[in-house]
Amino acid sequence: MNFKDILVKLPLFSGLNEEICEQLAAIARRTAHKKGGIILGEDEKSGNIYIIARGEVKTTAASKDGREHVLSIHKKNDFFNEGSLIGEKGQPINAVAIRDTELLVFHRTDFINFLSKNPSVYEKLIEQLIFRLQKAARQESSLALFDVSGRVARFLMDLAMEEGEKTAGGEIMITRPTQQEIAIRIGTTRESVSRALKEMESNGLIKIIGKRIVILEQDAGYQA
Repeated sequence: MNFKDILVKLPLFSGLNEEICEQLAAIARRTAHKKGGIILGEDEKSGNIYIIARGEVKTTAASKDGREHVLSIHKKNDFFNEGSLIGEKGQPINAVAIRDTELLVFHRTDFINFLSKNPSVYEKLIEQLIFRLQKAARQESSLALFDVSGRVARFLMDLAMEEGEKTAGGEIMITRPTQQEIAIRIGTTRESVSRALKEMESNGLIKIIGKRIVILEQDAGYQA
């Protein structure tokens, strides 16, 4: 599959005509990373924008006491290191491949030039950046205001907003993330997440079916 075929499937570039996709493909390069491979080091500030064609990437930053703080887990069709659009050296983050990953990489200058000629893509990018800021604010408030069960509930609701599918009965179904992934995202242990999920299921808030979670009650589970 060539670059153009990958790009047309990405939400950020949906609706672009073939000529524009070819222009975008011309400024991209492809990189591959094995599971556990380091894509970015915190001291290796990059002026690139990364789009995930395949795989998953975890971005982290070190706290003042040296502990790893997970910023986000990015999946297929997502992008990261968007801070480089503001400054040439980007954000001081680490990026690690959670599984075998293939990326499309754009240099900051080339990508900004492309955005200046394609305002529709620029508008979509701004919308996604605003959504990320709002999501980060919700995550910060969750850590301060909610217990583990509340943080798990908010995480699932955020996931439902991003990729949930409505069932015939009106519930929302999402792909079940691993307990470890949830724990990393909300700042707790896998064991605490396991207990919270079991409690939510026994209370009729969710139903776990194989690799899917059905959210039965969409405004519950937020007790601090």
